[in-house]
Amino acid sequence: FYTGLVRTLESTIPYIVNFLNSKNYLLNHEFSFFCSFQSNNDSEKMYIDKLLYDKFENKIKNITWIDRNDATWCDLSNKLVDNIHIDAWWKNYLKTSGSMIEYYQMYNSYLNMKQYEKENNISYDYILRLRTDVVLKDEIN
Repeated sequence: FYTGLVRTLESTIPYIVNFLNSKNYLLNHEFSFFCSFQSNNDSEKMYIDKLLYDKFENKIKNITWIDRNDATWCDLSNKLVDNIHIDAWWKNYLKTSGSMIEYYQMYNSYLNMKQYEKENNISYDYILRLRTDVVLKDEIN
């Protein structure tokens, strides 16, 4: 899963490419990307879509774009936060920070992966979540 805000993706993607092209990553070269990113800027979305398809070609299985103002997300986050007995400041923080929406992004990636597995009669052995602000530079054992 590749998730997050795209503000740092352009600067971190070369590290992901180098890592995946090296002999240092996990088991083999059989991998797929299920992406869920946050943006409400259509030109940014088109740019990132093109960048990812150019870099990873057929490895991109799905890209889902989430707008923080999306009705489904707003309803879900409001229901979750409103039922927690915490101060209003913390409720506002949870609704406006990335600390909850990142799990919604992973959930979307998971649903898209499960649909892809079903449609293609396959099952992934390992799932690795990458954030757009992460740099992979060393071997993962």
